Amino acid sequence: MELKKNNYSIGILLIVLIAMLSVFALASTNLNIRGTSAITSNFSVRITDITTKEIKGNAYNSIAPTFTNTSASFKVHLVNPGDSMTYEVTVLNDGNIDAKLENLNITDSQNPGIDYKIQGLNQHDILTKGRSITFTVTVTYNNTGNNSNSNTSDLKVTLDYTQNS
Repeated sequence: MELKKNNYSIGILLIVLIAMLSVFALASTNLNIRGTSAITSNFSVRITDITTKEIKGNAYNSIAPTFTNTSASFKVHLVNPGDSMTYEVTVLNDGNIDAKLENLNITDSQNPGIDYKIQGLNQHDILTKGRSITFTVTVTYNNTGNNSNSNTSDLKVTLDYTQNS
């Protein structure tokens, strides 16, 4: 009798288990999402021009200034203390995303008799889409009395723009 009771219990448990599996199988369905989406963006920040704005004294370009999309290079010869050259550099954001100047890197020839000054551009400045900015770079032979053998300056300014979030 007890064996018969155990068999009924096992049978009922099997029926309940099969019923639960059937309900689970019926309730489980695949979710299909169909459609397309296109997201387009254009991140394009670049230097577009360098012009000589001002020459003081007998300064002159040893080599004409050059630029790539992200850097501007200057090679200036300064004859006497107080000589300087000032350049205007134009940067354009012709993309459709605002840009942030993450880093402004300056590499120079480490000549202690030459000073560099950048105006109109600072780290973390925002350049909005479709706009341009102009900043100045001034290279000056300082009056420290340091008579260096070379009064030539090699200067490279590199702009590291990122998407503004």
